[in-house]
Formats: sequence, structure tokens, C-alpha cells
Amino acid sequence: QDIIMPITNPSTGPNIHPHSSTSPSNQLPSSLPYPHPEISSDVRGGVGIACSNKHYGVPSNLLRPTLGKDMGDGWETARHPNRPLIVRKDPVTGLQETPLMDWSTLKLGLGGASEEGISRIIVDTRHFKGNFPESVRIDGCCANPAFVTDDEVCASADTVYDSSHVSKVEWFPLLNRVALTADAEHEFLRENGLIENGRRAVTHIRVSIFPDGGLSRVRVYAPPAMGNGRSHL
Repeated sequence: QDIIMPITNPSTGPNIHPHSSTSPSNQLPSSLPYPHPEISSDVRGGVGIACSNKHYGVPSNLLRPTLGKDMGDGWETARHPNRPLIVRKDPVTGLQETPLMDWSTLKLGLGGASEEGISRIIVDTRHFKGNFPESVRIDGCCANPAFVTDDEVCASADTVYDSSHVSKVEWFPLLNRVALTADAEHEFLRENGLIENGRRAVTHIRVSIFPDGGLSRVRVYAPPAMGNGRSHL
């Protein structure tokens, strides 16, 4: 049977149940049938285009369709040298109060998610047992390549949380910052109220990890823009 480890952190809510990688692979959420395609997968044109740090791996690894074979098959950042000796946590969310984070920008395949929006996101920390991020946040944007280049998207990704920065790229939250656990698939479903802006077209996502660490895979599921005649390309 699948091994379920409910997260007790109040920031996660009651609808998140990480699935341990010790479960049989055919019982993991990513291996089960789903009505929408994994548009982030590199076999569907997903591309890792930028990141703040790639000390132990590159963001393109996050988009492989297979399960991660080891930590080197994921994206892992170097430990921040200025981590505080005392970690303070928000009394409401239970998450670390920290400005430290790393990010990667991923371009979705098949023209991105259509206006029907993203219905499912899986964040996998497979093999990362002592060096998984404390938490993750995912933002999205819809960048028409006729007016916005990937380079401009990447430049704007470094200033998502800077309200003073003016950019033609509008980033909006998809997954609010949420706690992660070690060596597990974390499934977030729109139908459970876990995905924000779930009815918006998305071409790129920005994955932010706090304060640092490694992820094995990030999987995004949605009706593709290219499949309904309304491609953003």
C-alpha cells in the first residue's frame, strides 16, 4: 500500500498528503492516469531556462518524465552561507521567517497551459532526505513571445518579490508557500483549492525554494494551449 505521511505543519492545510518514494512506483501520483497531460515534461517541450544557483544540478532535470535516479538527477542549490544560527518560525504558518531562497524558471511545453488553467502540480523531493527545501512556492506568468522574450522572463523572475521593479512580465501565484517533506511526491490539486489562479493561461513558472536544497521533479498538468487552437506561440 501507498505510504501516506500527513504534514502536520499548519501552512500545508488538510488536503496535502505526501506520498513516500518507498511506495511502489506504480502507486505514486505521477504514475497514475490523469486526464490532463504533463505539459512541463521535456518530452513535450518543457525547458529549464534559468536559476539563481545550480551548484549540484540544473533546472532542466526537474522536467524529466522519469522518476529521479539519485540526487544528481535533480536540481540542488548550494547551502546559503549566511543561514542564521537560530531559526525563527512564523507562529501562524509554521514556516521559517527567512529572506533566503533560490529559484528556477521553467518554460512549459505545448505552448503552456491554456486559459482553462493548471489543474495539478507535483513537487517531488525523491532522494533528498536531509537536504530537501523547508518549503516551496510556485508563481506563473503568461508571456506572449511576440512581445516578451525568454530572456526578459528570466530577468523578471529575479525580481518577483520586488514591488519597486517595473516589468512587462506579470507574475502571479500558483502555489502559495507550503512546507515539504523528505523523499516524497507532494500532489497539489486545483479541485482541492490548493492552486491559485487555476483558470489562467501560463507559459512559464518560477519555482522558489526556501532557504535552499534540492528537488527531484516538478510536474505541471493542464490542457495545453497548442491543443485547442489558442496557442500563445
